[in-house]
Amino acid sequence: MGRLPKSIQVALAIVKDSKLEEFAVHADNIADASGPLLPQIAETSRSDTLEAMLNLKISQLTLSINQEIATLRSEVAAINTRPSRNPDSRPSTYRSRSRSRSRTFHGADGLCWYYWRYGSQSRKCKEPCTYNSGKCDGSSLMTASETSPSPRHLFITDRTTQTHFLIDTGADLCVYPRSAVPDRRVKSDYVLSAANGTPINTYGTITLSLYFGLRRDFTWRFVIAEVSKPIIGVDFLSHYNLLVDVRNQCLLYGVTRLTAHGHVAESSIPSIKIVVGETKYDCLLRKFPEITRPYGAPKDIRHSTKHYIQTTPGPPASCKPRRLAPDKLKAAKKEFEAMIQLGIIRPSQGPWASPLHLVLKNTTDA
Repeated sequence: MGRLPKSIQVALAIVKDSKLEEFAVHADNIADASGPLLPQIAETSRSDTLEAMLNLKISQLTLSINQEIATLRSEVAAINTRPSRNPDSRPSTYRSRSRSRSRTFHGADGLCWYYWRYGSQSRKCKEPCTYNSGKCDGSSLMTASETSPSPRHLFITDRTTQTHFLIDTGADLCVYPRSAVPDRRVKSDYVLSAANGTPINTYGTITLSLYFGLRRDFTWRFVIAEVSKPIIGVDFLSHYNLLVDVRNQCLLYGVTRLTAHGHVAESSIPSIKIVVGETKYDCLLRKFPEITRPYGAPKDIRHSTKHYIQTTPGPPASCKPRRLAPDKLKAAKKEFEAMIQLGIIRPSQGPWASPLHLVLKNTTDA
């Protein structure tokens, strides 16, 4: 009876005191009368089985972890109780030669490893070291800082000449390498000093017009000195309101808020100083830098005196123009453009002109 469908069991519930064969007959009649039965699906519960399997897996995993922990503890205990083979031995100080500093190392200034290590006392400088070859004009500036960590400085590129200028806020004035000047220069009596007290010879001045991509040119008179790189000092920065941003590697123009991007690199060139010392005279000169520092730009006029050249009224006398030689014409244009940029002269608006006479000096300057 328990295996019959529910509908047949309900119908047979009213039949009592019948034999099993009669129940079977009645069930067959009810099944024939009710037609085909719909299939039934019975779901068996597996929650108990899954829970048992999970508990078994967890027990096996816990047992495995405990065994691994016990094995590791026994190995650590064995290592700690193991006697030393040579108690008097010391750690080896041998260093592989492959890890040693290369003897042909060249720094940012073209100096070999021997000069970097021993300075001016080196006797084995190897090419292309600029110390022995005489190309390193700033070798005297490196003696005090070759063993100390090189500070990082900002370098800005002049887009006209592609020259990299070192921006040094600790330098008192702007200097330009003597090796970068094409013509010969005679040493002057004006002597600068490095921050370490090393004297630096100078060779006059040169006027440069720099373009850093800030929508204007920056004209300045640089002192030609024995340095390895052109340096822009604090006088240039303060005059043109330029701010140094080392973190973002750029130069900020305070007037237009434009920036000229450069790059930061290590440089061992010490700052250029005009006065080095702590005597009362040095302190007094340091209070008036305009006395000892050549001014890179025209000074402000503090008087109202003006000078005019009165010419004869009337039209000028005509004269046939004479062409200058190409080298003399180039030198004349260069000098006049420099004087115009410095504010010494201005273009004339009158029809008057004077013949130009150029003489070649011993220093090959026109």
